[in-house]
Amino acid sequence: MSEITFHFLNVGKGNCTIIDFPSERLSVIDIDDSRAISAYERTLMEKAGKAKLTNPIDYIASEFADREIVPYDPYYIYHPYT
Repeated sequence: MSEITFHFLNVGKGNCTIIDFPSERLSVIDIDDSRAISAYERTLMEKAGKAKLTNPIDYIASEFADREIVPYDPYYIYHPYT
């Protein structure tokens, strides 16, 4: 790979961005667990025509199965109004 690739996932309470660098390093920004949304909320969102929700961990495991994923302590930056 010789270019940066961006993946945008609908995680229910916003979006998750995965940046795939030419070095095969991944950066994951604003990860949120879509499984935290109840089945009822998920059904309402899908009936309203919103895109299907994607769990970022499941997506990374399937799309990048050939890579070694090494977890590290996350770096948090919070919105000043939260």
